[in-house]
Amino acid sequence: MHGIDELLPRVDPRTRDALIALRDYQPEPGSTVDLTNSLIRELLEAAGLGGQGQSQPLIPLPDELSDTQRRIAELLATHEGAVRFGGLAIPDQPWKIRRWLDGNAGVLERVMTIGEHTEPLWRALLRAKAARKSERELVKSLDLPTADVLEVFTDAYFGAYNLSWPRESWVSTAAINGTLGEWARVTADRLLEGKHGSTTNIIKVPVILALVRAEIPIAERWEPLMFAHPDLVPLMEECFATLPDERRDAALVAAIRTAGFAPEQIRTAVAMLRRWPSAALTELIVSNADAAAGGPKHASLPKDRLKKMMKHFAERNPQVGRVWNAYLAGRPTPIVLVRISSTQLSVDDELEPIVVAQIETAGRSYDGQAMSAQERLSADPDDERSFNGRLELRKLREAKSGKAYDAYLVHPDTATVFTAGTTEEVACMIQGGVECKDEALRDALREALR
Repeated sequence: MHGIDELLPRVDPRTRDALIALRDYQPEPGSTVDLTNSLIRELLEAAGLGGQGQSQPLIPLPDELSDTQRRIAELLATHEGAVRFGGLAIPDQPWKIRRWLDGNAGVLERVMTIGEHTEPLWRALLRAKAARKSERELVKSLDLPTADVLEVFTDAYFGAYNLSWPRESWVSTAAINGTLGEWARVTADRLLEGKHGSTTNIIKVPVILALVRAEIPIAERWEPLMFAHPDLVPLMEECFATLPDERRDAALVAAIRTAGFAPEQIRTAVAMLRRWPSAALTELIVSNADAAAGGPKHASLPKDRLKKMMKHFAERNPQVGRVWNAYLAGRPTPIVLVRISSTQLSVDDELEPIVVAQIETAGRSYDGQAMSAQERLSADPDDERSFNGRLELRKLREAKSGKAYDAYLVHPDTATVFTAGTTEEVACMIQGGVECKDEALRDALREALR
């Protein structure tokens, strides 16, 4: 940790000893024990930033820090190791320390008079936390605009100033409107960074709703934030309706897999079948059927009840019927392929090496000629050997196993299919007919390559 030597002449003996111990610490070879947290705790205790025996110590205002305390805080703010400083009078991670010292001009830093204290909102919330009072109720009592409440809620979710992690949203779904699009855009990307713990429906619901109601298209990178739960079906329909048809099945399946245990997943998938009947959703239901039937009675979903739920859909939709009837007959469940993406390739694209190799292999399979990927992608209308800008890369994935495939369509009726990320050919399509040794995969590709 840089900067310790500069501090040594300026601190008292106890703090100096703690700094030297931290500076000189080296984990023993092969040891899984890291004493860094303990040494940082000793340093902060020596500098007067310890917890003073409190489980929720009050963090001081930056201008209340002594010169030594500020220098130590600045030192820890530069340390990006996997350490936390919980239970101390200082924010518990480096990024939080930087925000505290910088005094960001956000809603949390807004000075307010609440009760006997005039101070930044974050400090008032910490007082409520220490007194075991609801931080959410305190914010509610301030009658802040919805945008401000969402900002404070988001900061609490990410753990700024060691605030309590929210157990529920601080804003009703009815209050989410089109003016919150920029907040949603920024928060969505922040969530995808993955630096602040798990992402739950508590934060996903308002973010996705705000994007939808602000008429901001859901980018593919945001799809992992799509939410699902039996209690959220109307909101799911509102949000998933905005996705392109070719992306909806994969996004629905991925979201529903986060909806809880098998019974919740099935109930959510069945609800979505009413709006978007598909083989992919049916495969998800089938894959959960055995698990949903077991477990405690109050939490299970008996198979006879599931059969009654599915009978209606299987009779009215061929895709649903194909998968469901195969399950009932005891035969191996047909493979369901979900389209992950579809890209029209051009000569100007920066291609990964494996894509180059796949294009060249697909070209040889197509006409027997050995040509470079650049030649195959030529848009020259007079070059009969090229694909003339018609080459489509369609990425597919098996809904149940997750096995992935890269399909290159030269024409609507001609394609070569590889195991994803390899040049292993598993199937080809010639004049609309699919050739594949795996019968179940062949049937699935007939639909996926249409």
